[in-house]
Amino acid sequence: MLKQVIAVIFTIASCLGIYAQTESPLTTAQIATRCNDSVVLIEVNDAFGKVAAVGSGFIVSADGKIATNHHVIANAHGVTVKLSNGASFQMKRIVADDPKHDVAIIEVAGVNLPTLSLAPSGSAVVGEHVVAIGSPLGLQNSVSDGIVSGIHEVDGANWIQTTAPVSPGNSGGPLLTMEGKVVGLITFGFVKGQNLNFAAPADVVATLLYTVNLAPSHSADDALSTLHNSSAWTSMTTGHDYSIRIDGDYMYADRTNLTDAVKMSGTFERGELRKSGEHWVGKMVLHFGCFCKRRKTACAVDADIDIASVSASRIEGKMLTWDWKKFNGCKDRAEDAKMDSFVWIPKN
Repeated sequence: MLKQVIAVIFTIASCLGIYAQTESPLTTAQIATRCNDSVVLIEVNDAFGKVAAVGSGFIVSADGKIATNHHVIANAHGVTVKLSNGASFQMKRIVADDPKHDVAIIEVAGVNLPTLSLAPSGSAVVGEHVVAIGSPLGLQNSVSDGIVSGIHEVDGANWIQTTAPVSPGNSGGPLLTMEGKVVGLITFGFVKGQNLNFAAPADVVATLLYTVNLAPSHSADDALSTLHNSSAWTSMTTGHDYSIRIDGDYMYADRTNLTDAVKMSGTFERGELRKSGEHWVGKMVLHFGCFCKRRKTACAVDADIDIASVSASRIEGKMLTWDWKKFNGCKDRAEDAKMDSFVWIPKN
């Protein structure tokens, strides 16, 4: 039954144009020229907005869907996708994820992007020549070649073994046939062995894309429907907890993890944002104790906040922040205030 279902997926994928027809073999140089523009460098940011790791990916749809590894983008606080022409995009969302096969489909706000086609099922043939393109150690669009040296099943998942050299940063990049079609997605290698590198079959990517194409599209409002009754979220950046509630075109955020003593002093943090296109824009109002000329006083600050990405499991945006040690209590402002990125996730 499973084989019949997979066969149906492959048939539909071919009709949708996800799989490409067989073409004449190309040289490695020709493949690099043809495919480089569709391979991307992925930068993963930590909680402080700094690049913590790099990976690779390849564009599978002109409207911005990109295949990569699950482990590349898992637990990221922000993801930047860079094209070979210098263009860069922030990840909008994860549209499909398969941790078992270590494959994910992410989305950026792209238009008419150059894509790669997937090779038909069974194209990974032991002994056949293949080409890998990726960003080892951040060296964007590096090209290597080798052969398919084996096909193995581990814990119910199939893996393509290849001798094409790869390094950290290649993860998520395409393994290509000599027709320039994606036969696999580079996933991992063994440091202790020479040229023991493995890729998830392109079939897995096709199945995820098929699932995405079948699934109805959901707006940010649909994804956040659970917030209409308020829910608890926590900041991956600061550790602050918030109660978030949606009411029509408005979003309300209230800081919750304040001690009773702090609340008694008049301290609170509360935000009101209004929907503006795909963003939620507004102010976070902060009331807190501060000092002016060594005398304790009460300060109030309206901090700009712009939420750009919203889903049921993640809220991302930017908010005005500053170094509290440099806050001027006499002027109710900080000289070094700047817009910094943040990520909120569900508390429970």
